[in-house]
Amino acid sequence: MSDHNVFSQAVRQCIHHALQLAALACLLLLLAACSSKKEQPATPQMRRTVIVYMVADNNLEYFASADINEMRSAAKTIPAGCQLILYVDDTKAPRIIEFNAQQGMVEHERMEECNSASPSVMRQQLQSIIHQYPSEHYALVLWSHGSGWIPPAPSASAKSSPRQAPRRSIFIDNSWQKGDEDSDEMSIPDLRAVLEQLSVKHWDYILFDACHMQCVESDYELRHLTDYIIASPAEIPATGAPYHAIMPALMQDDNAAFAIAQTYHDAATEPAMLSVVRTDQLEALLQTTRRLIPDLYDRTSTLATHTIQAYGPLAKASRWRPEYHDMASALNTMLDSEAFSQWRTEMEKAVVLALPTPKWNTAFGMTGFVPVITDPDHLALVSIFLPHPKYDEHSSYNEDIRQTEWYQAYHN
Repeated sequence: MSDHNVFSQAVRQCIHHALQLAALACLLLLLAACSSKKEQPATPQMRRTVIVYMVADNNLEYFASADINEMRSAAKTIPAGCQLILYVDDTKAPRIIEFNAQQGMVEHERMEECNSASPSVMRQQLQSIIHQYPSEHYALVLWSHGSGWIPPAPSASAKSSPRQAPRRSIFIDNSWQKGDEDSDEMSIPDLRAVLEQLSVKHWDYILFDACHMQCVESDYELRHLTDYIIASPAEIPATGAPYHAIMPALMQDDNAAFAIAQTYHDAATEPAMLSVVRTDQLEALLQTTRRLIPDLYDRTSTLATHTIQAYGPLAKASRWRPEYHDMASALNTMLDSEAFSQWRTEMEKAVVLALPTPKWNTAFGMTGFVPVITDPDHLALVSIFLPHPKYDEHSSYNEDIRQTEWYQAYHN
């Protein structure tokens, strides 16, 4: 072999080795980049993220638009290190909107139409937000129609039965059955299951911007998932929470639930009756109630319920929903003064803030229902279902209540 050929072969080998080393170096850099991208969150970790899950693909769309505008106007009041992330599903396609003081309002690309009252959709959307917007603390606002603990409406084929009256729980999504307000809803047990399956296991507070959600049955179901529940036992203003006013309170590190409820109550354009429940006291409230009146659910069938504070009518126009009797007003009729005083002491450890209004607005005035406080001296601003034969004609509530965690724990 000539010296020239030997030299050429050596050069080719050097080039070949160099190319191999270069390829290896590129591969290592690519792997490192992929690993780094996977480990790093999409945005820097915040101190507090408030997630609003807004299901407005129903007759509340106008009010949803107004609340989004309020959030935009209040974005500048959001403290550094805090953000509000809105998932909204209205008559437009679902989308994510960011609110913070630096950028104001940032709306992201719209998604495909979906049923936002579906547990699988809610779980997917919330988990995606949690991954995309990492934070030390999270709080949750649930915005839509609501009716407390009662089960969702049955399927259309079941509505022929007089005892399968339409009813609501939380959320209404009409995307699949336009014009049918009983289309898709979520039960409270399903809501609990969704929240239990998320990587965030505990929320600083849950604010229900929906009617009738402050009931002891729902509160007890969600007691392990949050420190505080802010809600109303009655109908809330059609305009919902005044987000332009409560935005700073939503972001507070300390006493946020108290500040939210007080500001909502004070700034609402219509009467807003609200209470704050401390969930770690609900077990003690159940035990005290059961000790003082172990036969509560046996005695209500003969109770003169018309003397008890009610937050809603039992009528066709109200879709045969229950009357949402105030828990303190009910217990006062069933206990002597000494026993009621004992119960009230325990109740006030759980209901840490009660903000009544002398009256409130109702969509059911045509039923003859008058939305006023009739028992001002005995109010918890938390409702309880009292089984009674009057419900049997139009619903299965007297059986449904037996499936709630509150009822089952009461009888264990």
